[in-house]
Amino acid sequence: MFQEAAELLPPLELADSDALRTGSFLIAMGHTSGLRGAVSLGILSGRGKAMTMGVPAASGDEAQSEEKVGQESTEDKPLYLVTDAAFAGGMSGGPLLDHAGRVVGINTLVRPELRGIGNYAISSNVAMKAIEDIVARASSPELPSSIKLVLYNDRFNTRARVSTQLQAAGLSAADAEEAMLAAHQTGRGVIREFESVEEAEEMRAKLAAADLLVEVMRV
Repeated sequence: MFQEAAELLPPLELADSDALRTGSFLIAMGHTSGLRGAVSLGILSGRGKAMTMGVPAASGDEAQSEEKVGQESTEDKPLYLVTDAAFAGGMSGGPLLDHAGRVVGINTLVRPELRGIGNYAISSNVAMKAIEDIVARASSPELPSSIKLVLYNDRFNTRARVSTQLQAAGLSAADAEEAMLAAHQTGRGVIREFESVEEAEEMRAKLAAADLLVEVMRV
């Protein structure tokens, strides 16, 4: 019954996100805090490469090291749509719509330190490019694939604990620190690349058992 009902739902139309101007009206949708179909209204505040998650204050070499990693992590990042349409937990992955109800972005993350304008969305043009790349790769099996074990940032594990668990799984102190900082500052970091899925899954299982948020990705 649900499948038949879903087939009757028309898909949302994708719009050209590059055509948006600062000040354009935007509508964010998602499911948050038990609210089904939560909606918030705002404008396009700007565009930015702000994936840094906000690093606690440090001093000396540690501060310089973390600042350098944060800067490097944004070099190749695409521009995000920044809006004051409020995002809340559960709205990530929901659509960001223009005034005509067309999708211009995908709700992605919130930077609390920016308060009302700290809501970031992947633009529809960037998302479409990613979809086209995935389809092209899937239709070209001769292209080599890379198997990566990825670590995601979470709000429960401390940076010290994450680094310790990565070293316990076989990483050097330097590699563990690099993966941990990447996850902390950009949302995710590559732990290691593997030649086989079996090897990647073996390490993933160890880290998952240690309550780290990890995933094997073939890219």
